[in-house]
Amino acid sequence: MSLVPRALNTDGNRFKRWEVYKSAWEVVVMRITKPVLQIFCILVGVFMALSVLDLAFLAKTSYTNKATDLPFDIHLNWQHDPSTTMTVVWETTNLTTGSTVKYGLDINYGQTASGNTDNQGTNGLIHIVEITGLTAGTTYHYICGDDTGGWSTDSTFMTAPAGTADFVFCAMGDSRDNPSEFNKIVSKANAVNPAFTVFTGDLCGSDNNNDYDTWFNNWKQLGDHSPIAPSLGNHEGNATNYLHRFALPNNERWYSFNYSNMHIIVLSTSVDSYSQGSAQYSWFVNDLKAAANDSAHPWKIVNFHNPPYNVGGHGGDSGVQSTLSPLISQYKVDLVFNGHNHYYERTYPLKGGGANPTVTDTSLRYYKNPDGVIYATTGSCGAPLYDIGAAYYLAVAMKSYHFAKISVFTNNSLHMETFLDDGTTIIDDFWIEKTIAPNLPPEVPTIDGPTWGITNVEYTFCINVTDPDGDNLYCKWDWGDGNTTDWLGPYSSGETVCVSHAWSQKGTYGIRAKLKDIYSQESNWSDLHIITIHELKKTYMFGSYTNLTAEGGFITIEAVKLWTLHFKPFEFKHHSSNEKITFSDDYEGRKTKRFIVGVFEVVE
Repeated sequence: MSLVPRALNTDGNRFKRWEVYKSAWEVVVMRITKPVLQIFCILVGVFMALSVLDLAFLAKTSYTNKATDLPFDIHLNWQHDPSTTMTVVWETTNLTTGSTVKYGLDINYGQTASGNTDNQGTNGLIHIVEITGLTAGTTYHYICGDDTGGWSTDSTFMTAPAGTADFVFCAMGDSRDNPSEFNKIVSKANAVNPAFTVFTGDLCGSDNNNDYDTWFNNWKQLGDHSPIAPSLGNHEGNATNYLHRFALPNNERWYSFNYSNMHIIVLSTSVDSYSQGSAQYSWFVNDLKAAANDSAHPWKIVNFHNPPYNVGGHGGDSGVQSTLSPLISQYKVDLVFNGHNHYYERTYPLKGGGANPTVTDTSLRYYKNPDGVIYATTGSCGAPLYDIGAAYYLAVAMKSYHFAKISVFTNNSLHMETFLDDGTTIIDDFWIEKTIAPNLPPEVPTIDGPTWGITNVEYTFCINVTDPDGDNLYCKWDWGDGNTTDWLGPYSSGETVCVSHAWSQKGTYGIRAKLKDIYSQESNWSDLHIITIHELKKTYMFGSYTNLTAEGGFITIEAVKLWTLHFKPFEFKHHSSNEKITFSDDYEGRKTKRFIVGVFEVVE
C-alpha cells in the first residue's frame, strides 16, 4: 500500500488516514534508526579517541620510536664558560648517525645545535655538541640524536649563575673495577643534586672500550643532567677513552673553570710531567696568579690524582710534595681533592710543601681563615680498599667506600660532608669560613748600601721586604742609569733581599726599589738612594802626607806637600794641605809613614 496520497482534496477522511500513515512511518523509522545512530556515534567516538591517542603517542615518541640507533652513554661536560655553554656527549653504534641537540626552555625545544663525531675510544661513534649563547642560571630541556638513528628521551641541565649563588658539588674517585659499588655511590650522589662533580681519576681499571661503556652506563643517572670535571689517573693508561669520550677545557689534560664564586683547577699528575719548566707547571703558575687577582672567585679548589699527604696504600707522592704543594700553599688554595689511595683521609690545614708541612690549625670541624691548605683523598668509590695510617697532619682517616658533598655559600663559607655509600652516614664534616678583606699593598722598602763607587765594579744593595698580609713578594730595582730589573722573587715577607749592580760611567745616580705581592698589589717606589760613581786614573804621585785610612780596597790620605801628574790628558797639580786623595790599594810605588812616591790608580 502506498503511503503517499494519490490526490489532494479536501476530503477530511483522507487527511485523517494520511496522518495515521505518517505516524506509523515515523514510529517504524525511529525504531530502526535510533539504535543504528547510537552505534554509529559510538564508533565515531571511539575512532576519534584512538586518533587523539595516536597523535599524542606520536607527538611523545616521534623522537624515539623510529629509532634504529638510539643515543647512549649521554653525559655533560664544559669546554668553555659554564654560565653560557654546555657540551653534550653521547655514543651510538652506527657510524653514520648524525650529531644534533634540540634544546629549549621546555619540551617544545625550539633550538638546535650540531657538533662533531669521533670514532676513537669507542666501539661505535662518539658525538660531541657544544651549545653556546645560553642564559646564565637557567634550566634547559634537551634531547640528542637525529631522525635516522632516533632521539634520546628528554633531559635537563642548568647553566652556572652569572654572579654568586649557593651551590653544591660532589667529589669522588677511583671507581675502577667494581661497577655495582660505583653505581650505588653515583645513585646516592645524584640524590644531593650536585651542580657538578670533580672526579679524582682512575675511572676504569684500564683504557678499555667495554670498561668505559660500563662506567658511563652507571654514570648516566647523574651525568645526563650534571657535568663532570675529571682528572687523569694512572689507570687511564694511554687515555684514549678518557680524551675522546670527555670534552674538556684547554688541552683536556689540565684545565680550569669558574663556577659561582669558585675557581676549579684540574691537573694531570700521573700521565703528564709537572716538573718545574714543564708546560703543565708553567700553565699552573700562570693560572694561580690569575686566580689570585680574581676577587669574584675567592674560593680556589684543585683536583688531581696523586696525593701528597697520605699514610697507607701508596702513601704521599714526594714529587707533588716538592713541586706542586709549595705553589698550592703560596697561592692560598683552599681545598685539594686527590685519589689514588683507596680510602678517605683528610688533613688539617697545612702550610708549605715538602715531606713535613706545618699544621696551622688542629681543630677538627671549624676553620676560620685557615692559614693553610686542606687535602682530602676521596679515592674509594669502587676500587679495592687500602688500609689507612696515621700522621701528625691527618685529621680524619677511614677505610670505606664514600663520596663527598661540598656546599658553598654566598656568605663566604664552605661545608664539606663525606658520606658512606649508604648516602646517610657521615664520616667527616667540617666548615671553612673566609673573611674576604681587601688586599693591602706591601710596605715601601728602604735601601741600604754604599754611597760611592768605581766604574765597572758591582756594588750590593739590600732591602727588607714586608707585606702587612704576610703575602710573598717580588721586588723591582731602578738603577738610575736607564736600567731596571724584572720582578725578582718571590720572597717571604720579612726577608732581606740583596741585589748587585755596576755602572759603566762616572756620575751621580739615584737608586730606587718597589715591591709587589702575589696578587699584583704594588708599593710605591722607595726614596732615592744616591751613589756617586768615580773613575780610576793612573797617576804619578809623590810628596808627603798624613792621616792614612784604608777601607774596602782603597786608601785615603791627606796631603801635606803633595804633587800628582797625569799624562792623558796632561795635568800637573799641587795639592794643598789637608786635601784628601783616594787611590786603590793595588799600586806600583813606595809608601812610608810620611812620604809616598810611585804610580797609583787615583779616584777621580
